[in-house]
Amino acid sequence: MDSHFKNVSAFSAYKVIAVFTALTFILLSLASCKGEPKTTYELLIDDEPDNALALIVNNPKEDVISKVEINKSVTLTDDGERFLVIPKIKNSVVEIYTVKEKNGVYVEDERVYLNESVNENFVLDVYARRSKEKPAFELVIRTRDRFAKYVLGAVSGQQGEESFEFVKANNVHYSKSTPFTVDEISFFLYRDSSFLKKIYGQPTNEVTFERSNGSTATRMFFGNTVFEISNIDNKIYHAIMLDDKLPHLRDVKIGDSLPMVLVNFPNENDGYTAVYNGNDEAEGSLGQKEGASYIYQLLYGTFGVGQYGYIKYDAREVVTEVIYVDNGSSVIFAFKNNRVLSVEYRFEA
Repeated sequence: MDSHFKNVSAFSAYKVIAVFTALTFILLSLASCKGEPKTTYELLIDDEPDNALALIVNNPKEDVISKVEINKSVTLTDDGERFLVIPKIKNSVVEIYTVKEKNGVYVEDERVYLNESVNENFVLDVYARRSKEKPAFELVIRTRDRFAKYVLGAVSGQQGEESFEFVKANNVHYSKSTPFTVDEISFFLYRDSSFLKKIYGQPTNEVTFERSNGSTATRMFFGNTVFEISNIDNKIYHAIMLDDKLPHLRDVKIGDSLPMVLVNFPNENDGYTAVYNGNDEAEGSLGQKEGASYIYQLLYGTFGVGQYGYIKYDAREVVTEVIYVDNGSSVIFAFKNNRVLSVEYRFEA
C-alpha cells in the first residue's frame, strides 16, 4: 500500500513539474514574440523607402507629440512652421546649414545646428521658414557609411497641415563590389576639433600652419595619430590614424592583413607597373622590376583618373600601401610587416 501511494505521489510530482515546465516554455515564447520595443522612428511609420535616414514630421499634431519625447528645440527664424526631425539610426550626425544660391544651385553656407552623435529615439524640434522660391536651410544626416543632404523647401501638403517626409540617402550603401567613394568617409571628415577631444581627450600637441591654398590650418596630435583641421570651417580634411578609436573605411582594422583589406573592395588584378624616377615602365610581373623606385598593381579603374585603387610595393617588392582614390580624395592603408600600420584620409577640398 505504502509503495502504491509513493508511486502515485511520484507520478503527481512528475505531472506538476511537466506542467510547470510547459507553462514556463509558453511564457518565454510569448515574451520572445514581443521582440525589441519599437524606436520613436518605427512608431510613427507604416512603410519607408529603403534608403531613408530620417523622418520629418511637418506641423506635428497631438497624436504625434504624445508618442515622442523632444530632446532639443531650435528656432531658426521668427516666422515659419514647426517640424520634427527624427533620425532612423543611432549615432547619426545631424546638421542644419543656411544655404545660398551659387550658379543656380543651393550650397551650404553657415552651420547653425550640430549634433555629432544622436541617441536612440532622438527628436529635434525645429521652427523655421521653408520656402519653395528661396530655400533658407539644408538638413544633413550622416551615418558611418551613408549621408543625406536635404534642402528644406516648401512643406509638402497644405499650409499648416500635418505631413510626413523621408530624408533619403544621397548615395547607395557600399558593397564590396563597388569602388570607394568619398561619401563613405564624409561621416568623420565633417567632424570638428570638439568631437576629436571627446574621443581622444586633450591633444598632446597643436601646431598652426599655412596650407598650399593660402589658408591656415591646425595640426592636432593625439600621440602618433594626427588630424589636420581647416581654420576656415573647423572641419577635418586630413588624418593619419594609428588606432581604431574611430571606425575605418569598410571596417578595416589596424593590424589587418593585405587579403583582409583587399576583400572589401573590387579587385580586377590588372597587372604590375614599375616606376623609374617618376616614369612608368611597361607592365610585367614582380621579379622583373629590378632598379625600380617603386611598383604598383592596379586593382580597378584607370590610374590617375576618377575612381581607382592600387597596391604600392617598394623596390624590394614588399607591400607598403594600398590606396583607394575618388577624384582626388583618398584613403591610404600603410603596411608594415604585411599588416595595416595606419590609415590616412585625404579629403580634396
